[in-house]
Amino acid sequence: MKKRLDINYFPVWAKYIHEIQINLLPEYVKSGKVKAILMWGGNLMMWLQSHEYQEAIRCLDFAAAIDYFYRPWTHDFVDIVLPAATCPERKAPFAFFGRRIYGRRVMKPLGECKEDWQIAFDIGVRLGYRQEF
Repeated sequence: MKKRLDINYFPVWAKYIHEIQINLLPEYVKSGKVKAILMWGGNLMMWLQSHEYQEAIRCLDFAAAIDYFYRPWTHDFVDIVLPAATCPERKAPFAFFGRRIYGRRVMKPLGECKEDWQIAFDIGVRLGYRQEF
């Protein structure tokens, strides 16, 4: 918690949400506090000053986007776009018993699509955190 970038500006968010609040992303990047980003479903057009966010993403050492489809106003500024599995391609949990989760998938993921958790785990392993992931 002490290492969170957003703790001083967004304390309530930081207390309840595990993701950092990125409303200050351009400032974080300019100050060197953020050097890389993974964006799931990111849309840089959601900010009025979208050009500042596009430039911040462009200036990062590495930026990856995970999405269902290509958004040029966002994905033109990242290093790589990874294909996310759509809802029918995901294993949706429908029952929890103790520590077991039972789910079903309507259809097999097409192409190289993967579920969000699988992408996150694969990246964690490749970064050298096999034990954690």
